Amino acid sequence: MRENDVILYLSMKHKGDITKMIDDVRQRRYHDCEDVAECYRQLNSQFITIMERAYPSSLRYGYCPPLLLYYYGNISLLNNFKKTYAFVGSRNPSEYGVAMAKKLAGDCAKKGLILVSGMASGIDGAAMEAALDAGGKVIAVLGTGIDRPFPNINKDLYIRIKENGLVISEYPGDTPPERENFPKRNRIIAALGAATIVGESAMKSGTMITVKYATELGRDIGAVPHPGFVENGCNALIRDGAQMVETADDIVEMLEDCYITWDE
Repeated sequence: MRENDVILYLSMKHKGDITKMIDDVRQRRYHDCEDVAECYRQLNSQFITIMERAYPSSLRYGYCPPLLLYYYGNISLLNNFKKTYAFVGSRNPSEYGVAMAKKLAGDCAKKGLILVSGMASGIDGAAMEAALDAGGKVIAVLGTGIDRPFPNINKDLYIRIKENGLVISEYPGDTPPERENFPKRNRIIAALGAATIVGESAMKSGTMITVKYATELGRDIGAVPHPGFVENGCNALIRDGAQMVETADDIVEMLEDCYITWDE
């Protein structure tokens, strides 16, 4: 049986739960050809597994790399690590946060950079829309099944990214939103970007989980400064050593200074 067939079967069997997939591999729980054939019949998207050479090094050498990624769009976007930055932030942003997200993402798109984010409402969605509007490329990492755009308010954005960028998920088909899957999703966002930029955030949030993953991977962290009378995570990150990000040139400089390489 081909390795890719085994991984696809386990992914669909366990709805992308990597812990259960690895446990089945260790326990040598095998399957028959009919099960694999049914998996392919249910599959709408394309997929890539960790066994393939085309699997991105940024994920392969990251924390708990997904065994399989389902995708729609241009998979080669994953091979532009030093031109890719993560942009993340609050689901309930201020007008200032949204304006800065749009300005930075739009200007970065014009400079040929690739934006990766979680397609959440708020900062994520605003940045992705602006990058697409400017003719840029965007990678959306879902915390739901590859065929299940979430939140529903971003369904049109999901369609745009499928057509003009890349949508990926480690969860198959119509897997519904589960609270625990979104923090797991953040490790992929952090790994794919050569730097992680925070547009706006509370002190404790999913955004800060992404920052934690990125820091542990040795990625640089940037943050958009906010008014001093508003308590927020961005100013705290800057006080702790994150780079202040005011223009797209700041992000370009961060990517140019990235020292991370992989020997294939």
